[in-house]
Amino acid sequence: MHLLVSGITVAKDGKKTAYVRLEDGENFAEGRIPDCVIIRNGGFDETQLSKLTVYMHDHLDELMEQAGGVNPLKALMRESKKERPTGADGRIIIKE
Repeated sequence: MHLLVSGITVAKDGKKTAYVRLEDGENFAEGRIPDCVIIRNGGFDETQLSKLTVYMHDHLDELMEQAGGVNPLKALMRESKKERPTGADGRIIIKE
């Protein structure tokens, strides 16, 4: 099982929100914090969804702290660099 936490987004009303995604093989569920509601489900039963909701409630401070530490731009750049070949001097090699 994998639990992923997004970075914090700020809505027009100023409310800070983040998303939690639980993956287990082909099954997934997504929840929104801090209101701790499931917004999408792909394969989990009601008991499992209830447990995820309780987990979000019980670990809300920790999850929001993790979300606050996510830098989406830095994560994106790190992923882009992994996909780009670089030379010995660290410059990105662009093939035309």
